[in-house]
Amino acid sequence: MTEVFDAYAAYYDLLYRDKDYPAEVRYVQSLLRRHGVNSGEILELGCGTGKHAEQLARLGYSVHGIDLSPSMVDIARRRTSSDRIRFDVGDARSARLNDHCFTLRATRPRTKTWPVCWLPPRLI
Repeated sequence: MTEVFDAYAAYYDLLYRDKDYPAEVRYVQSLLRRHGVNSGEILELGCGTGKHAEQLARLGYSVHGIDLSPSMVDIARRRTSSDRIRFDVGDARSARLNDHCFTLRATRPRTKTWPVCWLPPRLI
């Protein structure tokens, strides 16, 4: 399966050049804010070439992107130099992250944390 996504990587950004990444990320942010979540770390499984991660980092989130395709991850890594973003090659079905828990912390008097995993629409 990796070969399919590696071949697709060269055309991914071209095929989605009209996609409104900032609007999609603002929508995700609005959902998070509705539940009192304003900052934190997001695990993005199936990160592709990193455009959602880039937008999320601009809004102040830290993002760890994982994708099955080494070519997609290479493009994502070259896209950004932000210290808020990390990309790794991995399979969403079996990714092990050294027991790191990705959480977003709510800014409420009684701070709570929720695990967050955002799956891009192409994986749903």
